[in-house]
Amino acid sequence: MMKLIIKSGAACILFLIFAVGAHAQAGPAVDESNLINRLLTLGNNSATQADSYFINKKYTLVSRSTKNMGGYDALFMKYKIVDSTDSYTIMAIKEKIINAMYITYSKDMYINTVGQALKMGFKPADAATPDPAQTVYNRGDDMFLIRTNTVNGKTFYVMAASNVVQTGKAVLEAKSH
Repeated sequence: MMKLIIKSGAACILFLIFAVGAHAQAGPAVDESNLINRLLTLGNNSATQADSYFINKKYTLVSRSTKNMGGYDALFMKYKIVDSTDSYTIMAIKEKIINAMYITYSKDMYINTVGQALKMGFKPADAATPDPAQTVYNRGDDMFLIRTNTVNGKTFYVMAASNVVQTGKAVLEAKSH
């Protein structure tokens, strides 16, 4: 009887260690090595995990809205970076992030990120309808988009990344329900 109690106790301790370890690892996994990897790996998390990531980085949630995208609803969450005009926006369908964007007024950040994309093996995609303000780069299933906008004489750059296969699956699943 004592052996059974000891075995049961040991099993409970192992379970608790595993459960606490699994819970500790449940946070967002985000590759901080560069902006493109950060945007792409945000897409491996839920919107709740991304929210936790941004809050832990001391970013401020400035807007949260749901928009109907023609057959499914998408959640948009925008985070402002402290002491900066730069921001992040994520788009999720049913809690699954399908797109992460970074908006900056820094031309240097834009130039450096394009160079990083090319070093990472991204290639400019052929656009069906060319838009001189927008460039799409592809690498396998990953897509990286840069769009230049000017409003009131100020130029800003929108850089977005997503995995097209994951995005397509999320949209198809959302439309089928």
